[in-house]
Amino acid sequence: FYILAISVPIVICSAALRGILEAYQRFDLINVVRIPVGSLTFLAPVLVLPFSENLSDLVTALVVVRLLEWVINVCFCIRVVPEMLKHIRVQRSIIVTLLSFGGWLTLSNLVGPIMVYLDRFLIGSIISISAVAYYATSYEIVSRLMVIPGAIVGVLFPALGAVIGRNPSKATSMMFGGIKYTFISVTPVLLIIFIFAYEGLSIWLGDEFANQGTVVLQWLVIGSFMTSFSYFPFAVLQAAGRPDLPAKLHLAEVGFYMMLAWILIGRYGIEGAAIAWAVRSILDTIILFHMAARVLKISYPKIKILSLASLVVALLSISLFLPEDFYFKLGFSAVVCISLYTYSWMKLLTSDERGFLLSYVKRLKVIKNSQPE
Repeated sequence: FYILAISVPIVICSAALRGILEAYQRFDLINVVRIPVGSLTFLAPVLVLPFSENLSDLVTALVVVRLLEWVINVCFCIRVVPEMLKHIRVQRSIIVTLLSFGGWLTLSNLVGPIMVYLDRFLIGSIISISAVAYYATSYEIVSRLMVIPGAIVGVLFPALGAVIGRNPSKATSMMFGGIKYTFISVTPVLLIIFIFAYEGLSIWLGDEFANQGTVVLQWLVIGSFMTSFSYFPFAVLQAAGRPDLPAKLHLAEVGFYMMLAWILIGRYGIEGAAIAWAVRSILDTIILFHMAARVLKISYPKIKILSLASLVVALLSISLFLPEDFYFKLGFSAVVCISLYTYSWMKLLTSDERGFLLSYVKRLKVIKNSQPE
């Protein structure tokens, strides 16, 4: 515990330094650090094991890795922004702004995890602890897919911060570009998970688990589909300097979500918990879009968004009535995915984006053909 406490300032400062590199959009340097550090997080304790099995020594190895990350980030930041060493001082004029921004951001980051785990506590108290496993496993499946919008918005955020004050229309275009790529990436995967929920859970965890968790997984897929889009108005509000709005929204949602989850879990069990989570996710996304549009005074293609969302919901609804035959489901999934990608290629992607993708495919073919047999 003491060793980990020493690492806290190092980790916090590394995050700040990484933010500098993100502001300059040097994601190449960030990945140069992130990939080996991520590997060493697992390898460092293994390398220590031949010499010591003491837990303190293993944790010390992890702290050394974080210290190494901090040193490399400092070097990269000096390389990108040499002036940072010449202007180290406390600026009292921005302390209040930093505390206000950081305070609202911290509040949002505290309330968010509470809502993530609230349903599990309610399931454990109302139903049983064993029922939590059926719900939590399905939740973990869909939550892992949120790495896709998370990765896109991680690159998009510093660019939004650079243009949002002077060019709201450009920020709007960037936000919906991220939504578009998320839709293309996430929708087919979530659709396949929804259709093959029972088969997947059965193969992975057995028929009993599939019987208990299939409907839960399907409702969570619907909620995750909407949540994947909420990343972008959330990022816009932060880039605009209004982290207070998402924080206030999350505070208001806690009581509503707790009441809704309590009622639905008591009536429908773990399926009720999934329904409550999906409803909260849908409302959260809609309100965040409304906040982003109102604060930035931007317009967005509401009809197009509603049409695409309705299309996906319709496809999910239709898939509920598909025959149980595995090959029929497989054929339906193939037709839908091909149709979605065809529509995305023809209607969603611009000519420049199509040209970029085609050139990338050509480069891959050239690399493949140049490799010796």
